[in-house]
Amino acid sequence: MVRNAIPRGWDRITARLSVAMCLTFFGMVEESHARDIGALGGGGGAPFRAACRPNDVAIGLKTNSGSALDAIQLICIGLDGQKKGWGGGPADRYYSTMPGGSGGRWAQQLVCKQDHAIRHLHVFMDEHKIVNHVRMTCQHLATGGSHDSVPQHIGGEAIGDVRFSCGQDEWGTGIYGRSGNLIDQLGLSCEKLASATPPSPPSGPKGPPLKGLGRVYSATVLQDVDVYKAPGGVGTPFGRLQAGQTVLLRTRTCPDNWCRVHGTAVPDGSGWVYNGPDFTSLRF
Repeated sequence: MVRNAIPRGWDRITARLSVAMCLTFFGMVEESHARDIGALGGGGGAPFRAACRPNDVAIGLKTNSGSALDAIQLICIGLDGQKKGWGGGPADRYYSTMPGGSGGRWAQQLVCKQDHAIRHLHVFMDEHKIVNHVRMTCQHLATGGSHDSVPQHIGGEAIGDVRFSCGQDEWGTGIYGRSGNLIDQLGLSCEKLASATPPSPPSGPKGPPLKGLGRVYSATVLQDVDVYKAPGGVGTPFGRLQAGQTVLLRTRTCPDNWCRVHGTAVPDGSGWVYNGPDFTSLRF
């Protein structure tokens, strides 16, 4: 367990002032619409920044550490069309660059549970104003339930800490700070996600409404793909989807890489398309 109490001989108020002097606040980053909440640590090293793709969220951190935090990497994932869950599974996660050094005897990953994302980042600092370790709190994208994620191995000793929190309707989407051979300073960036478009059963001249729709998932067509009446690519395609169009699916699971898609963009309202590792046609 980490010893994050103030060392003997330190006055708690003095320690809090010392921590406050190391906080750095930045303004809005217009390019990504993310807001820098604040950073804790010293002024050594060079600036770094790691961010998820627009409208994706941060779901974890990969770290190397010993007596201090040597390196850190952001883990991100895309969301479903309603912004209430992940748009995929573990294979759909992606990682940022990893600022910091090559040292550290412990390589660890803190990862949110399914359909959760980072809302709070808890940064701990040592007496040299170097980041000692980090913890995070994840919140469910739909229900609001939360859980903490704490590293199993923690070295050194922390003298102070700050918990950075995203604002209302914001989610963690990036980290920033300063690094050299160690992580000198670390902060959290948060962003409001673009509004979700409520799903509706496909209708219109291109096909009949989808009966008994239930829960649906949306997907974006990444590249032009043929539409078949049945899975397996048997027969002649009866239509084609174009890159940029949106389709609906009852499930994100596609047996043998064939997905049944629905919607006004699909000829006759429903059909089958191939979406595999050798030809990725859909992004959930």
